[in-house]
Amino acid sequence: ARGGGQTILRLDRGEEEGPCFAYVAPARALPGVADAAGLDLAPDDQALIFPAVEETGRVWSSIRDSFGLTPAELRLARKLRDGRSLKEAADELEVSVNTVRNQLRAIFDKMGLKRQSDLIRALTQLSSVASAIETVTPAVIPLASADAPPVVAITLKDGRRLAYRDYGDPKGQAVLIFHEGLGSSLLPPGAQGLASELNLRLVCAERPGFGQSDPSPDYSFDSVADDMVELCDQLGLRDVRIGGIMSGAPSALQTAIRLGGRATGVLLCSGRPPRPVSEVRTKNALAGHYLYGANESFLLPRGQLGRTDFEHGLDIHLGYAKDLGKNYNLEVFVDLYNIYNRQGEAGVDDNYAPQFKLSAPNSTSGSEQNANPVAGGTYEDLTWVKTIDATGNETGVPIGKNPNFRNTTGRYAPANARLGLRLTF
Repeated sequence: ARGGGQTILRLDRGEEEGPCFAYVAPARALPGVADAAGLDLAPDDQALIFPAVEETGRVWSSIRDSFGLTPAELRLARKLRDGRSLKEAADELEVSVNTVRNQLRAIFDKMGLKRQSDLIRALTQLSSVASAIETVTPAVIPLASADAPPVVAITLKDGRRLAYRDYGDPKGQAVLIFHEGLGSSLLPPGAQGLASELNLRLVCAERPGFGQSDPSPDYSFDSVADDMVELCDQLGLRDVRIGGIMSGAPSALQTAIRLGGRATGVLLCSGRPPRPVSEVRTKNALAGHYLYGANESFLLPRGQLGRTDFEHGLDIHLGYAKDLGKNYNLEVFVDLYNIYNRQGEAGVDDNYAPQFKLSAPNSTSGSEQNANPVAGGTYEDLTWVKTIDATGNETGVPIGKNPNFRNTTGRYAPANARLGLRLTF
């Protein structure tokens, strides 16, 4: 197989071990080979490159020791990671499908997983991380924080800690930075020196619940903005420019609104809007599965039952600010939410059959019921769905239907308004 100018060679071994793979590449392209003394290489000489066997063996040993997998469970995990289905793995391991299902259930229990796709993803990620650990030594790992200032913190008026880093020139133009969703106050290498050269003071705060900042009991863009205004007040920042990175953009914009005339500019880098007020989602028919759990069996193909209505909303912020002098600023504002007053479906009950069926109304006892998907089915086919046993085989018992199936479970909030008066100093 060829891809991106490289050739991958498959080498068949015994049935027990399965195939192995190697790269074929020009020998002179390998690091250090062209300059190696004593090697007389022709221009068309090729090299065959195999992955390090001990590295892959070491990661499987770590998985076995960390989760307590048996040798049989470990063999199955390797087959699944290599792309085998349960039936193919059973055939290659010369055991029954029921046996590998029981082994898979044991692997799920030991590793805290629920789906086969999660297992394969975890094994792939562990292999990648192990390779990185084995091939990169601490001496050459780049330290992004080498020139970064230390994390410091203020105490907010409600007692919470808000952490931040202060980059660049302490007397320079203040810029309040909002990090991306899974980020922190740590900016890319070189930020400290570049900010100093440009006479900028970059204050990058860790939003509540991120990094070393305490979480907020009522996290919202408004609450983040209130915290950032208090940070600016405690640091004495009067003329502030604001920068928002990716999903930090909504908090950056809300803070700029809160700061009023003190915010002299806003720059958004790859800004991402907040989660939309509404969205179109598919309607499904779900039931329990004996192996994966509640609502993990899609009885009908996804979207077979249609979609929720397309919904949208329009919000407006109107404000008037007046400079009262001596660092006082007065702002009157009104926020209008969902001015069209659209209250469409925000959620629909997709659960066709609860996994635990009560023996009688208001009872606390009952039995577990699961079902297999209906390949290519329609709504009319749901009437004929039967329960399955612990091995996935269909029984003759009709599955119990959820009486709330397809009913609306939530609607979007109606039109509302907020009037405010803000004095900053």
